Amino acid sequence: WADLEQKTGVAISRDAALEVFKSIDLNGDGKVSMSEFKIAMGLMPTQEDVEQELHEAAEIDFDIIDKDGSGYIEFDELWADLEQRMGGRVSQEVARGMFDELDVNGDGKVSIVEFKMKLGLRPKMEEVMEEVHADVENEFDQIDADGSGYLEFEEIWADLEQKLGQSIDREQAESIFKELDVNGDGKVSLVEFKMKVGVMPTRQEIVEEAHNEAEEAFDAIDTDGSGYLDLEELWADLQKRGMVELTREQVEEIFKSIDANGDGKVSLAEFEHHLGIRELPTQVVHVVSHDPMEEQILQEQAALEEEIAAHEEVEQLFDEIDADASGTLEFDEVWRDLQARNSGITLEQAQELFASIDLDGDGVITLEEFKEHMGLNPFPGMGNLGADESADEAQIVAEIEAEAAFDTIDQDQKGFFTLNDLWDDLELKGYEVTREQVEEMFASMDVNGDGLVSMAEFKAAMGLPDDLIAEAQVIEEMHIQAEEVFDTIDADMSGTLEFEELWEYLNQHGASLSKEEAIEKFKALDENGDGKVSLEEFKKYLQLPDEIPPEAIPIGDAPGDAMAEAEMLEEEAHVEVEAEFDQIDVDGSGFLDFDEIWADLEQKTGVAISRDAALEVFKSIDLNGDGKVSMSEFKIAMGLMPTQEDVEQELHEAAEIDFDIIDKDGSGYIEFDELWADLEQRMGGRVSQEVARGMFDELDVNGDGKVSIVEFKMKLGLRPKMEEVMEEVHADVENEFDQIDADGSGYLEFEEIWADLE
Repeated sequence: WADLEQKTGVAISRDAALEVFKSIDLNGDGKVSMSEFKIAMGLMPTQEDVEQELHEAAEIDFDIIDKDGSGYIEFDELWADLEQRMGGRVSQEVARGMFDELDVNGDGKVSIVEFKMKLGLRPKMEEVMEEVHADVENEFDQIDADGSGYLEFEEIWADLEQKLGQSIDREQAESIFKELDVNGDGKVSLVEFKMKVGVMPTRQEIVEEAHNEAEEAFDAIDTDGSGYLDLEELWADLQKRGMVELTREQVEEIFKSIDANGDGKVSLAEFEHHLGIRELPTQVVHVVSHDPMEEQILQEQAALEEEIAAHEEVEQLFDEIDADASGTLEFDEVWRDLQARNSGITLEQAQELFASIDLDGDGVITLEEFKEHMGLNPFPGMGNLGADESADEAQIVAEIEAEAAFDTIDQDQKGFFTLNDLWDDLELKGYEVTREQVEEMFASMDVNGDGLVSMAEFKAAMGLPDDLIAEAQVIEEMHIQAEEVFDTIDADMSGTLEFEELWEYLNQHGASLSKEEAIEKFKALDENGDGKVSLEEFKKYLQLPDEIPPEAIPIGDAPGDAMAEAEMLEEEAHVEVEAEFDQIDVDGSGFLDFDEIWADLEQKTGVAISRDAALEVFKSIDLNGDGKVSMSEFKIAMGLMPTQEDVEQELHEAAEIDFDIIDKDGSGYIEFDELWADLEQRMGGRVSQEVARGMFDELDVNGDGKVSIVEFKMKLGLRPKMEEVMEEVHADVENEFDQIDADGSGYLEFEEIWADLE
């Protein structure tokens, strides 16, 4: 109103201003969004504008209806909301009809995904995946009759017969069970179950399972139950696995590579570390945790017990070297300790080692620097989840030989070697090479250019790139996770963290810190002291390693950049699923009907399936309950997110079909009587004029007594097509022009404009 008066320079009545406001407030919510304003100004809002606003509106509506805050809408909540919105009594029959339309999977409650899908919105990836995970976990729990946390063969067999509605022979059941039991241990874990039904397990689930499997493997090798593995136990286990050709020297090399602290025995922590299983360290457990759920924090804290022991062990070693108890290590102390251990290292090599540990170059080694050198990284990644027992023997031998060659160069067992280490090794072996040749060789191995060659880099140079690819993926994931945490803390989305944001985050995640301690932590993060923490400062505090450039990873067996690989795999998955959809769609209608799904199920399982069992499967895939399965619904059932183009195309087609069904006279607009008749037909009963009028008024956002396709789509949460919006904008402007043009001259004279303004 104020803006209108300012622009026109005259006083405008409230009613006149209200008319203008209503014409701009397309969804009738009493406020004008950026998208609505852009449309009023003759512009199409960006897709991001529209989607963001529609999602926010849907989430607000959902929370209003979900009175008990359960995260689901129950029938009574929807019924009460309908009566409140319609301003009168809504029959139970009508309310039940609406609820059943929303509850597409028929579980008696409406999720945010179902709610958004029914509004014509594409739910967010995390919402869909959260619901998919929940559904899979519920199904797993139902099959797991004894609550063991694993599915045994008998449980799978019983479930198959129940789902198919008939008995199947043991051989068929065993074949299906073997497909599910990926690691062949005679039981199906939640991770295996999810992977087999096309759902990617969460990072926490994978790590937890890796821990469980590592502990089982460790206990199997630890035949004397001492809690440690010795050389003889490892050798016996390798022979049991068929590696009888390995010499004692080779086994000793393997043992040394696992025995990180060189004490002649392998702890569970060392065993897991060798398998690439990592945890978050204690000092950042509250700051770096991308899942806000309390139980995950408890799981992480419990899993840190092993690492705490490793920290204590390293601290004890540090104290032994620190002869003057100064709290730092000088070079003389390190040199004396190396000599006492008969390491055989030269003075020059010792100086290089000292310099590589002394990260800040201040001439002394702090406990933090020492810990980092010993592999206690503040933000480790998952890494490889264990060796593949089915790998061929040649690959295993090549891995062993590469690790043995690496250890020969890395004489002091730092976990990496320098240019001088390589030069010394080649000279000792009698190779006649120039310094320039060695430098060129070293540079080809040092893929991230940090002046050090790690085991992964060395293996990649030897034609074994898997570890380097895994390392690159881990580092990439670490950076992604750090950015996710940063964005979570950055509540105002300013791109920097203020103290209050960090303080709020720490409190929400159960950090037992006083405000003074939190201020100190913030100061440690805020390196340049400007009162805010940038993403770079945040990452630096977490001591994240530099990302390995994709072009540095050897091509061939290596797929290259982890993100590009993931996109490529996802694209391939879409192509495969689309091809499968087309095979099932026998009549080429672009949709799968019940008979096509039923026939496909019987073909895939090789058994006759009852109609009821097939119908259950069909209903679980037919998310919107329209009696046919679209490409988007099929992709979601297969664990894929449909593309935006898939979803938008289908939603627009569905909206246009609905609009044409309601628009009985084909006028291009829906009148009140047409909507009322359609409501009664859909609800299968009498709908009061009051309820129908309430719905019509919600659709007729500009109040002209008819509903256009643009208003219809906007109310369904869809972004109308450009041509639809512009056609309606032109029609509205032309109608307004004709109303002002009182004499019908085709032009507006001054008197006509004056009269219209007043």
